[in-house]
Amino acid sequence: MIVAQPSLRMSVGLAESPTDVAACEELVAETYLREYGVLMTPDRTDPDGLVERMPDRFVMGRVDGELVSCAGLYVGRTYVEEFGGVTREDIDRVLNDAGVWEDRPRVRVEYTKVVVRQEFGRRGIGRHFIGATHSADFLRVDGQPPVLLVCAKLSILRLWRAVGIRTRKLRDFPAYRNHARYRRSGDPMESHLIIPEQDIHPRWYDLSLPATLDVGVLGGVIAD
Repeated sequence: MIVAQPSLRMSVGLAESPTDVAACEELVAETYLREYGVLMTPDRTDPDGLVERMPDRFVMGRVDGELVSCAGLYVGRTYVEEFGGVTREDIDRVLNDAGVWEDRPRVRVEYTKVVVRQEFGRRGIGRHFIGATHSADFLRVDGQPPVLLVCAKLSILRLWRAVGIRTRKLRDFPAYRNHARYRRSGDPMESHLIIPEQDIHPRWYDLSLPATLDVGVLGGVIAD
């Protein structure tokens, strides 16, 4: 029998102050260097040179005031377009298949660099944090819903589906040295697209940030 550990109360909010942004950058930098051997820089990416750039903005999760998780967005200049081979035609094809027709193209953003502090792993934080950080309060640009992009292993993308977020495949992601410690045979990386108002469960998309969540090992959320 599996017994759930006592739940944690995690607050999730935007990283708005320079201090908060710096704390997120530090957590991402130390995690990516330790786990993948990748150096994070302010503005440069070399996918075969073990260098990637920091996100343009962050959202953070805290437990008892301590930063335990964060995630970022690339805004406008996305990784999957720059290095993943995803084209505007790919994006338009998926939008058209979903019945999304708009005169003015949406801003493209990419959900990226989601990390959980090492000592808080396996506590159920990851899935709750992924859900809550798909709030419109974090994703919208100038008040408008964007086209949301993400690239990850299929095993990781299952977490999106588990919490009620649909992802739509764009392309397989090319093999780069930066991902040598990350991708596995039989668990490929893919670039996917999310249409926020269609694909994100209202529990998350309509969540006002900052918010406080009860998190437990067995506390995953499945969409209605």
